[in-house]
This record gives sequence, structure tokens and C-alpha cells, in this order.
Amino acid sequence: MQITVDEWLVEYLSPASEASKVEQAHAFTERVKRKCDKMVFTSEHLRRFRSRSERFRREVNDAYYFPLVLRPLTLLLYNSDKVQLCAAAKLPDNAQIPEDDVPIVQSLMLCESKTLITTDERLVQAIKRELAQHEVKCVTPKEYIDDAR
Repeated sequence: MQITVDEWLVEYLSPASEASKVEQAHAFTERVKRKCDKMVFTSEHLRRFRSRSERFRREVNDAYYFPLVLRPLTLLLYNSDKVQLCAAAKLPDNAQIPEDDVPIVQSLMLCESKTLITTDERLVQAIKRELAQHEVKCVTPKEYIDDAR
């Protein structure tokens, strides 16, 4: 199944995150690795993902942070079997998607399953309102992880 993920995944791995969020992010990466799922990104969407994780890596002066916290995501993002890079999809002309979410929604429109894993309720509402005819599915990280069990 092809999926799109917004920035919750990187944010859950930030140095300030609660342990439960870090565990959920790791459970997500394990689920993607175990299943035949593939994350779909436009180049701008993937660039933002990588940029955030690299920023955390530079900011934290902790020998254990990268190998234990960020490494699973970094390996996943550079795995061509698990990441599909696509040209940006054109959104409907009248779609009113918040500017910072456009790369995410462009990635979503390229997914065969039209599935977005997100914690952003504002984005979910914008997608439901603007892209209802495209049968987009928005699920929380927990719903996605639990679906594999």
C-alpha cells in the first residue's frame, strides 16, 4: 500500500518529544519496514522531512540520540524500496489547502491508496472539504499501526 506521511513523524522524534511519541514513531517505521507499504513523497515534501531530521541531529549533542532515535527514520527515508519519489501532482484549481501543506497533499494525490497518516486535524478538515471527490483516507499514526496487528 502506498501512503503519505506528514511532519508528525519527524516531530515525534524531536529531542523534546515524550517517550510515548518516540515509541509510536518507531512502531510506525517498523510497520512500514515489515509490510509492503511504501511512502510517497514529492521532492519538496521529502526535502522538508530530511531537513527537519538533520536539524535535530545537529542540535542535539548526545551520542545516543542519532543511533537510537533518528537512525531508524533516516534509514527508512533513504531506502528506495520503501520511499517513492514523484513529481508534484497538480491540485484542483480551486482547492484551498494551506500553503505549508501543499507538498504533503501533492504527495497524497500521487498515492494509489490516497492514504495520509497525520495528527493534523486542520489538514484533515481541509482535505475533506477540498478533496472529497478523491476518496482520500486520513488516519492517525495509532490507527495505521494498529491496522497491522
